[in-house]
Formats: sequence, structure tokens, C-alpha cells
Amino acid sequence: MPFIHLHVYSAYSLLTSTATVEQLVRDARAKGFSALALTDRNVMYGSVAFYKECLRNSVKPLLGLTVDVVSPTLEHESFPLVLLAKNNGGFQNLIKISSAVQTKSPEGIPVKWLKHYASDLIAMTPGTQGEIEYYLSNDEKEKALQTVDLYKQIFGRDNFYLSIQDQGLPGQKELVGQLARLGMETSTPLTASNQVHYLEKEDSFAQECLLAIRNGEKLQDDAREKLGSREFYLKPAKDMGELFSEYPEALENTLKIAEDCNVMLDFETRHLPKFPVPPGKNADGMLEELCFQGLEERYGKPSPKHRERLKFELSIIKKNELQ
Repeated sequence: MPFIHLHVYSAYSLLTSTATVEQLVRDARAKGFSALALTDRNVMYGSVAFYKECLRNSVKPLLGLTVDVVSPTLEHESFPLVLLAKNNGGFQNLIKISSAVQTKSPEGIPVKWLKHYASDLIAMTPGTQGEIEYYLSNDEKEKALQTVDLYKQIFGRDNFYLSIQDQGLPGQKELVGQLARLGMETSTPLTASNQVHYLEKEDSFAQECLLAIRNGEKLQDDAREKLGSREFYLKPAKDMGELFSEYPEALENTLKIAEDCNVMLDFETRHLPKFPVPPGKNADGMLEELCFQGLEERYGKPSPKHRERLKFELSIIKKNELQ
């Protein structure tokens, strides 16, 4: 049965998922998956470890991010959006998006910023929690149509998908039908997904404990946050095929997306930032000039011993740059 998991949280999504990247990759391999995505919420701390673990286990790594996007129409509201890098340029854009959220806009990335970082990315709605899903659930179809059009403008018509999920939550089957109809009306492809927070059904309670710790809630509190079912695990492709047998194109599109994503990380070459220098100067000369200037500011008239020490340290830096 054709299916690849494209919406997966690891332990790097703090107190949200019980699965380490190593466990996710090895379990995916054991369940017969040829590729796997990592789409942690607003962070990319696990990307390199995930990439390396995938290569060690002969699983194709799909590097992604679930980012909160500030709604352009609903004040003080943000909704998640799943992004996957098509190539190294897209991966760099994911890093920029994550950095922007972490350092400048913790409530989520504004749409006007997202537009600047959208190239070489595939975007998918998150299944139930997205802005389009919100409008459909509240009988605001026109706003849902406008949001679909907005994301197609940002990412391109071929790079935006409506994701359908079914973890047995109330109203979810109806929402899947609404999304399917919306996809037909707007010529937007569907993709099937199962938001992953743990490896097996039996791990659901451990994940609930993490949420309680994160929110400072007691397990005895019936009103505490829960995912709502025990279905948020790394389901085998056969199970996903049975769940979405009415939407074979949504299952097939997960393979298409996996084929379109081809990030190749280089760990052999040093990737040092290029510092801008004035015309006629190079980086080594500029560094030496600034270092000796700083030496004089700190020591007044530095001794030959200090000057020789600085020259030695600079020679080590230059030697390492060439390696």
C-alpha cells in the first residue's frame, strides 16, 4: 500500500512527543517505510540527527517543520502549517522560518514574512488544526477558499496540499469529506497523514503525561489537554491504506511528495560565513587588523610576548580554515 508519513513530531518538540529521532527512524524501517519526514513544531533542532539516522538505516530523510502562521484575518490567532524542503534551498528557508519564530515572533510567523521564505518548499494543511479546517468547521467556506488561494499564491499551485487525517475524533470524518470537496472545487491535491506523537498505541498514556507536565496539569484532571484518541502513532502503511481506501490519490501523493523532496546535507565541507570586507582586503587580513587593534585597546602597549601569542592564535585559525 503506497504511503509515507509526512507529519511527524519527535522528542525535539518539547513535551509533545515521546519518540526520539532514533526510535522513529528505526521503527519506520521496521515497518517497511522507505522514507520518513520530521516536522517538529517551530524547531529544527533534530534535523541533522534525523538525517544521519535515516542514512544509517537506509530510509530517505524528508526534512520539514510544522510552523505556526499568524492568521491574516483572525486577530491574535495562529494556525499550524506543515512544510517540507524540496532541496537544500528549501532547507535553508526552513531554518530561516524557524529562526524568525524563535527570535522575533514567538506567536508565529506573519504571512508577509512567510512569502519571503516560501521558495523550494511544499506546504500541507495540518489535518484538523489548520486555518482552512477551522473555517470549514465553522461554516465559513468563503474564508476557507480565500486561504487556499493565499497559500497557492505563496507556495505555487503544485506545492500546496490539503491533508486529510482521521484519528477517530468527533466531526473528523465530516471534515475529511469537506476537505475532499474543497480539493475538487479548487483543483488542490489531497494528501493523507497521521500526525505522529508516539510509536505505538500503547505509548499514548506516556504522551498524555508529557502534555500534563508541559501544561502543569494533574492526570486526575478530566479537563486537561489530550490528543483525544490513541491513534497518533506511526501507523503501518497497510492501516493507513485501509483508513483512506476511498482516497487512493491522497495515499499516492505521499509518495509523490517524498520523491519531490531531495535535501542533501554536506558534512565534509566547512561552511563558514563570509564576512564582508572593504575592497582590496581579505578576511584574514581584516581579522588580523581587528585583533591587533583590540590587543592595543586592552593592553595599551602590548609586550612582544602578547603580540607573538596573538600571531600564533591567528595562524591556528588560518590553518583550520584551510583544512
